[in-house]
Amino acid sequence: MGRYDSSHCDTLSLEHLSENRGMIDSNPYAAPEASSRLASRPIVIDTRAIACRWSVGFTFVAFLIGVTSRWIRPLVSGPIHYEAIGALACMYLLCVVLAVRFWRFPLRAALLSVEIGLFCMWSALLVGWSLIHGSVWDELAKVILVGWLSSAAVALVVMMFPHERHRDFRATRDGQNAESPSL
Repeated sequence: MGRYDSSHCDTLSLEHLSENRGMIDSNPYAAPEASSRLASRPIVIDTRAIACRWSVGFTFVAFLIGVTSRWIRPLVSGPIHYEAIGALACMYLLCVVLAVRFWRFPLRAALLSVEIGLFCMWSALLVGWSLIHGSVWDELAKVILVGWLSSAAVALVVMMFPHERHRDFRATRDGQNAESPSL
């Protein structure tokens, strides 16, 4: 545990490091050689784990929106409940962000993930609001049902915007090559 001795550092060279790492040159950001294990390994993205994390996170945020909306309801007086309008605006913003987040997933996984996530989010809003209120308010349940169905319809439209996943599907469906410039 004494002083750092740098006398052994001159034995390492860039050639030694590049041989051990399988790199083309001394650049640590260079692509691996074609014969290395890194280049031959397929890249697998687990969309279920990503979708689960995002949905759980957004569901928790929706629960907090419901709790906060009910907590500040007595502070707002008058015929217009600005806290309810703000809560609905936040929910629709979360819905759009969730749909855009899953837009690049394969179509079936994206639709399933978004619809399950939206149902969980709107349900969490109702649970959070009702937890503070002490009971389920019928009118709020109706508003949440309409909010869930409308956001599900918007998410479905967002998922149908053209993307590379659609190009591959149309090309194989029509019997054409996926790299066809006519698409």
